Amino acid sequence: MEIVDVQLGLLAICLRFLQASLQYLISSHVLSHFFRQENDRRQTGQILKGRSCFLTPFGMRKHLLPGPMLHNNQKYNTMSNYKKYIIAGFAGAAVAALTLSLSSCVSIPRGAKAVRPFDKDKYLGTWYEIARMDFRFEKGLDRVTATYSLIDQETIRVDNKGYNVKDKKWKESIGKAKLAGESSEARLKVSFFGPFYAGYNVIAIDPDYRYALVAGNNLKYLWLLSREKTMPKEIKEKYLEQARALGYDTDKLVWTNQTD
Repeated sequence: MEIVDVQLGLLAICLRFLQASLQYLISSHVLSHFFRQENDRRQTGQILKGRSCFLTPFGMRKHLLPGPMLHNNQKYNTMSNYKKYIIAGFAGAAVAALTLSLSSCVSIPRGAKAVRPFDKDKYLGTWYEIARMDFRFEKGLDRVTATYSLIDQETIRVDNKGYNVKDKKWKESIGKAKLAGESSEARLKVSFFGPFYAGYNVIAIDPDYRYALVAGNNLKYLWLLSREKTMPKEIKEKYLEQARALGYDTDKLVWTNQTD
């Protein structure tokens, strides 16, 4: 559930970009229509020679038309080429933006280092959430757990579950995780929506893999996890001190209720 908030944000950015692109393409179609109307009026002497009105995404603009007038076929062909270039340009920009978003979202907070060496197999199983930086997909949830199991040697199944106290029902999110770096490094990427991944970085863990400190992409995401429903005070203080050194405001942590 912790990664869903990041991924929905990326989806919203992509949708806004595509919406802006569509609006501009519609404007270019209207512009083509204005060109045709203008050319017809020129032939009937209804407007001044050398001037035209353009409809842009920012409103109407008047411009001088340089050079000789174009014939109908020339003008229509020119506008057809313009629209092809615009469509191709926006398609390329959309692909580039999406690729950049997908790659840039897998990160680790500045100054943080993922655990190494890291044993992926020892990390599998169920973890109890002791504390978290709260966000909308976990608001109001108690008894939160994360269970990891192998799908294959490269993919881990992620099963996040929590009890919504207000609605009195369980909330569950199923995703997948993969290593984001070397196999000996505790840097993973987690997805709950297709190709959209976000960083999941184990930055502290005890030798027996009983207690872990996990950082997300930035200082908005942090979790203290335990194999039990509680965490020893000395381990908790050690992890909090490490988090504060990285810049986390640990006063904003929500301490998860793990009692039935």
